[in-house]
Amino acid sequence: SVANELMTVEEIAKYLKVTKSFVYEKIHKKEIPFHKVGKFPRFRKSHIDIWIKNPYHPDLSIYDLRKN
Repeated sequence: SVANELMTVEEIAKYLKVTKSFVYEKIHKKEIPFHKVGKFPRFRKSHIDIWIKNPYHPDLSIYDLRKN
C-alpha cells in the first residue's frame, strides 16, 4: 500500500517541502523515523505522517527517537 511505501531522502524532502540537508540532519540526530536499507536511509510514509503530528507518538517507539 502507499502508506507503507518506503521513501528516499529526496522523496521525503519533497513530501515535507524541506531541503535534503534538513532531512540528513534529522537522520544524524535521530530525530526522524527512518530505517537503514543497507547503508541507505528509508522512510515509511505512514510513520512520517504520524511523526509530523507527534514526534513522540507511541507507534514510533521502535525508532528510539531523541527527545529535545
